[in-house]
Amino acid sequence: MTNLAFFGTPEFSVAPLNAVHNLCTRLGHNLVLVVCQPDRPKGRGQKTEAPPVKSAAERLNIPVLQPETLRKNTPGGDLLYDTLKARHIELAVVVAYGRIFTPRLLAVPRLGFINTHASLLPRWRGAAPIERALLHGDKETGISIMHLVPEMDAGDVYARYPLPIDPKDNSETLRAKLSLLAGQSLTDTLPGILDQSLPMAPQTAVGITYAHPLKKEEGLIDFERSAAHIINHNRAMHGWPSAYCFYKNQRVILDDASMSSIRAEASCPAGTIVSTEHALHVMAMDGVVQFARIKLEGKRDMTMDELSRGFQFVAGDLLDKSKS
Repeated sequence: MTNLAFFGTPEFSVAPLNAVHNLCTRLGHNLVLVVCQPDRPKGRGQKTEAPPVKSAAERLNIPVLQPETLRKNTPGGDLLYDTLKARHIELAVVVAYGRIFTPRLLAVPRLGFINTHASLLPRWRGAAPIERALLHGDKETGISIMHLVPEMDAGDVYARYPLPIDPKDNSETLRAKLSLLAGQSLTDTLPGILDQSLPMAPQTAVGITYAHPLKKEEGLIDFERSAAHIINHNRAMHGWPSAYCFYKNQRVILDDASMSSIRAEASCPAGTIVSTEHALHVMAMDGVVQFARIKLEGKRDMTMDELSRGFQFVAGDLLDKSKS
């Protein structure tokens, strides 16, 4: 019988948490602690909300800690360290927790920390592997179960579980698929990790890439890129920070991008509105991209037909990269 702790914060971590809980129940191990980030203000009203993992843990009647920091000589960091030792945690499972672990914490569990990472390591180490895979047009991603070490996502790997990327996937749909795969991956690998029968293999030094955190300004659409790049950019930026440009001096979020069947003159400048027929059709460097959903600042997202009742895009106008 082994005592486990689970570290995770967003919705992505909920399916893996449930999978670990179910596995522990079936095999007679104890999931004795869940650790997530603190409650945060959210939305327009800035109402304080609990992270999804906290709500899921409370439904499972598992105690929750929410340290503000993991550093030594801080109330939260010291309490977490003392709790891990007092509860005799032998394995910690990490799924999108959102904090860097200190060597002091990593040394506590007998079997260490394992991290469930949303890429096929060593490709896309770092904070935004889902978005970077989409942005670069990857055809495949997956889940890697790895031993956590101080260097970011550099630990030895227990197993990799590939997942094809559908051309219609955006960051939301791909994240949901990977969350379910993460839960299944933990169900498959944890027994071998717990009894130490599952070997680890070092990551190759070939093919290392880094998935740096997204910045809000990365959402700005560059229509002077290829149509394929603009569509991949749109898929990656879905939700946050969103793919956007400016028109009539206001910020416009464009979503659900695909190749348009409408053709334009080769001399048509990139960023030109080619048509507003049932979608917003815009000239890219090498073709026309259509956006099926549009959101003006302060408004809900709409189809082109819905939007046209109160706002007009004009064919022939240019979309801007900034406010004038």
